[in-house]
Amino acid sequence: ANYAARSAGVRAGMWMREASQLCPDMVVMPYEFSRIMETAEKFYRAVLEVTPFVQGVSCDEVFADVTHLCSGDSSSSESGISTISTCQENPVDSGLQSSSRAWTATGLAQHLREEIWRRTGGCRASVGVGKNRLLARLATKAAKPQPGCEGCRLAALEGGVAACSSHPGVFVLQDSVAQEHLDALPVRDLPGVGPEAEKQMQRLGVNTVSDLRALPLPALREAFGAKQAQSF
Repeated sequence: ANYAARSAGVRAGMWMREASQLCPDMVVMPYEFSRIMETAEKFYRAVLEVTPFVQGVSCDEVFADVTHLCSGDSSSSESGISTISTCQENPVDSGLQSSSRAWTATGLAQHLREEIWRRTGGCRASVGVGKNRLLARLATKAAKPQPGCEGCRLAALEGGVAACSSHPGVFVLQDSVAQEHLDALPVRDLPGVGPEAEKQMQRLGVNTVSDLRALPLPALREAFGAKQAQSF
């Protein structure tokens, strides 16, 4: 479901009958795997021209280490890992790997969004930046358009690379506020916490990351087993 449909409450994996009730004007598109593969290749090439340090997650999501390209020090978080998630080729040579320019994390993330948009012919990317992969992935979640946001809905309908002013497509998670940001998140936002794990945690009184940090490890082990408890 694209973000215009998501703003009406449509979710991936939802039955068509329910989705049609939520969004009567919804247009159902067929899967076009050849175009998906073609677009994914353009997306990856756009990122690889910026940095060779790329780890693929899926056809539309990667981790990219851009520390060597960014200025600033560790206290400002103006360097680190980016998670980039996206949706007729217009080739652009970014030349960043050979450039002597020192980028800020925000500037580089915005540049990546523009490059991906131009290369893929219209795919909006969300870019999150943090000092490790977990923080970068959570930052990307904050960068994405939000269902129910009127600004995101209007931006999706207008087209172009521009995003909602409240959810601009780029989020840099600074070290100074990382713990505060994490503590306020629903525990479900953590990788590895699915619907069943979330229900178990709620029975333990755990609803946020802050609640989870306060829970004694023995209680977590008793509920999930030693191996899974350690992964949280």
